[in-house]
Amino acid sequence: MLKQIKNSAESHIVLDCSTERIYEVLKQAQQIGMMSDYHSYLITSLDLHTINLDEFKYGGTNITAFRLVDPENPEVAQAIHNWTIGEARLGKKVDFKTAVEMRGLTDVIKFDHQGFRSDFVLDIVELGPQGLRKSGTWNSTSGVNFTRTYGEQQKEIVEILQNKTLIVTTILSAPYCMRKDSAEKLTGNSQFEGYAIDLIHEISKILGFNYTIRLAPDGRYGSHNKETGEWDGMIKELLEQRADLAIADLTITFDREQVVDFTMPFMNLGISVLYRKPVKQPPNLFSFLSPLSLDVWIYMATAYLGVSVLLFILARFTPYEWPTPNPCDPHPEKLQTQFTLMNCMWFAIGSLMQQGCDFLPNFTPYEWENPHPCNSEPLFLENSFTLLNSLWFTIGSLMQQGCDIAPK
Repeated sequence: MLKQIKNSAESHIVLDCSTERIYEVLKQAQQIGMMSDYHSYLITSLDLHTINLDEFKYGGTNITAFRLVDPENPEVAQAIHNWTIGEARLGKKVDFKTAVEMRGLTDVIKFDHQGFRSDFVLDIVELGPQGLRKSGTWNSTSGVNFTRTYGEQQKEIVEILQNKTLIVTTILSAPYCMRKDSAEKLTGNSQFEGYAIDLIHEISKILGFNYTIRLAPDGRYGSHNKETGEWDGMIKELLEQRADLAIADLTITFDREQVVDFTMPFMNLGISVLYRKPVKQPPNLFSFLSPLSLDVWIYMATAYLGVSVLLFILARFTPYEWPTPNPCDPHPEKLQTQFTLMNCMWFAIGSLMQQGCDFLPNFTPYEWENPHPCNSEPLFLENSFTLLNSLWFTIGSLMQQGCDIAPK
């Protein structure tokens, strides 16, 4: 079973077995190399403090457990002493039918209406070089509460790293890691130089550990192959535990953070977008042109002028736009038309703005109908082919959908 767990590369293990077998399981795990710095054990037994764990104190393995009774409590020590000399532990029996709350060796003893113990407190203990030590508490109401300070954690980490040799993986990337130019053959850490090399050297002097630099075999930073599910480069060296840490110009990405832990970055580059803060311009005379682009306005002006010129030309060709200026003279010397170029432009802009105009074209008499059929001599006639209706008829013909009006 332990070999299968080792082959699966699992490092976080929950050990749930009887108290008598805990030592045997941990011993076998130590023999196959599963009691290293990379492994963490959570033991469910509440009596871990009764086992001799001296063989595992200095391995660096994170062993965490819970305990119900604190052996360092003077009351507990006194009760154990009395028990060993044959006296009763409490001097009386607990009647669960009548006593629902009392204080005992495990602090307050309280039972619910079903007879189960409630509101009890468990100590969280961790194994260190000094043995089991309390790092926090747990209860059913507030959950976990760690009592160890940040300074104490840092001190323990420094103590673990003292005189320890770490394998540091990196890649050649100037100016972070480069090979030294030397006439002599260099070996070990002395053959490298650069910012990353200086950084790990200063950290080792502060924390008091030794290190050995090794280049990643494939010279890659570390990317994930989604087809095979494997990593390469420095990330692979860390995952396969061939290196303890990596130092390089390695970018922190979401995928990499899922498999390894990153320190605070020593350099923040980041791609930033710079833009000028917009300055509010004072309004000008042509602000009404802002909603549309210049090209749209040019197209509209061209269409407007084109329609106006077309109306002017048609008015010149059709005889219905040349009435007699004097109705009393049936044969005048010259005729006149109201559709001059300016009037054509005025008619086009009136139609575009849907405001109408005081004159209408008379290009053909068949498009002018009597609005009141009962009146044989109306004051004015109506034409259904306005500019918008003409555009609508054109669109309907283009789309082959027909139209409710048709030219005559």
